[in-house]
Amino acid sequence: MHRFKRIIFSLFVFAAVDFFGAVQYPVNSSGLYVGGRVSRLAWKTPDPHFFGYLFGPFVGLDYRRPSHVYGGYRFFVDYGNISAGGCGRSFENIFMQGRLGYTFGKTMLLTPYTGFGVNIATHRRKHAANTCKKFAFVDLAVPVGAILTYHPSPVFSIGFDYQYLPQVDSWERIGGFLGIRFQRKVRTQHCVELPIQFAFPNPRWEHVQYRIVPFYRSYHYGSVNVSFGGTSVICQTGATIQLEPQRAYEFGIRYEIAIW
Repeated sequence: MHRFKRIIFSLFVFAAVDFFGAVQYPVNSSGLYVGGRVSRLAWKTPDPHFFGYLFGPFVGLDYRRPSHVYGGYRFFVDYGNISAGGCGRSFENIFMQGRLGYTFGKTMLLTPYTGFGVNIATHRRKHAANTCKKFAFVDLAVPVGAILTYHPSPVFSIGFDYQYLPQVDSWERIGGFLGIRFQRKVRTQHCVELPIQFAFPNPRWEHVQYRIVPFYRSYHYGSVNVSFGGTSVICQTGATIQLEPQRAYEFGIRYEIAIW
């Protein structure tokens, strides 16, 4: 029994030494990174549901060091086509977000953060009258999230980034109704990313690293009651104006080159 306890204790000490020994590895989590993203989008109205693929550039900037204030910025634009049967739309999505937080740890970095973000999802109907051919969903959100990153070697790290995105405001703009903003109910959204970062063990490449980031995002917009001249109008699915609840889910992957 005592021998068994000694073996367990030895294994525990070995694992602890191995884990904390990785503190010596100088892996960087700050810098400017650029790349591209591709994703599968499912945009769901009560009926129908639209599906398609999106592509676009991505730019990010992070200042993230152990035991220090964290600052970050994200920007991307996606383009693509989504369809439901014979009904098609071109789609554009613009996203901007600033972050501020604090980083704890050395080998295992934990960075809780908050910030402010803007997302504009623009739809263009391919076979529709000019009055409502183009419409866009705009939302302002305050992210509450955390990044967890583990650096087991000087050339590799893996992380987990989760955001809870409560909207502070949300509205819809429709091309044929210039100057009118259709206010939507405020809802919450979510985002999960799994950044995998690696570098070549060569001094000439020490300031360049590469990232592969699988991700998931959700979008949620509530319904709207619109009033014109005292008359209440609720626009149903399939009508000229579409103001019913909208949900969307996006799965994809990014590839980035980071420079610092």
